[in-house]
Amino acid sequence: MESLLSRFYKGIAEYLSEYKAVSAEELMMKIDQEIDNLNEVEKKELNSLMDGNAKQQVFDGIIGKIQPSVFSPDMHVKHNYYGEVFYCPPTHRYMADELDKGLKRLLKLRYPKISEDIEEVLNNLMIKSGYNMSEIESDVPSVYKSYKAIKGEKVIELFSFESIIFVSDGLETLKDKTTKFGIVVPSETTPAPFVNFIRENLNSVMGNRYMMILSINPEQKTVSPVLDPIRDKDMWSNYTLPEVSIQATQNWIHGAMKTQVLDEDF
Repeated sequence: MESLLSRFYKGIAEYLSEYKAVSAEELMMKIDQEIDNLNEVEKKELNSLMDGNAKQQVFDGIIGKIQPSVFSPDMHVKHNYYGEVFYCPPTHRYMADELDKGLKRLLKLRYPKISEDIEEVLNNLMIKSGYNMSEIESDVPSVYKSYKAIKGEKVIELFSFESIIFVSDGLETLKDKTTKFGIVVPSETTPAPFVNFIRENLNSVMGNRYMMILSINPEQKTVSPVLDPIRDKDMWSNYTLPEVSIQATQNWIHGAMKTQVLDEDF
C-alpha cells in the first residue's frame, strides 16, 4: 500500500515543488497524468484506497480538505489571481512571480481546447462581414496564428494570441504597423487582464488608428471589440454589444490615464 502511494505521489510532489503556485485546473491535469501512468491493477488499488474516487480524493488531500495519505503534498494556501484559483505551499511566502508564471502556464494549457472554436468564430465574423480570410506566416513574438482578411481593396491582418496577457510580447512589433490589423484574444474570467494590458501599454494603445483588439467568447460564439478605430460597418453589425464593450475600454483608458498622472505627480 505505501509503495503504491509513495510512487504515485512522488511525481506530483516534484511537479509542485518546481512550480510553487499551481492553478486548480493544472493540478487536476497533473493528477490525471499520474493516474494514467499507473497500470490497470494499480488504478484499481488506488481507487480502492481512495474510496472509489481517486482523482477528487487526491486533489482534496493536496489542497487540505482531507488527509488521505502521509505522502500527499501540502498546497492548502489558496490565492485568487486574475479570477483564477491557485494553490501554494504554506512555507512559501512571496508568490507574485510564481502566480504570474502559473497563470501563463494555465492559459497555454487551456488554449488548445478552445483554439478551433476561436478560429471558427473569427472566420464566421469575417465571412459575415464580407471578407475572405486565410492563414499567413508571421514573425510577431508570442502570436499563435496570423491571418489576412480581404474585402475588395480592404485588407486587415489578424493576429491571434492565447490571451491578452501575451500580447505585450508582440506589441513592439505591431505598434509600428501602418496598415490595419487586429489583435484577437479569448475572453477572460475577469476584466483584470484587459485593464492591466491597457495600463501597461497605454501609449501604444491610445490614438493607434490601425489597431483593433477583438475578444472572442468561444462558448457563446460571440465577438466583442475591446478597441476598434477602424469601424468597418459590416464588422460592427456582427459584433456583440459593441457600444457597451467600447465604453468599458474607454473607462479603463481614462482610469489608466489618471493613474499615470498621479504617478508622475508623485
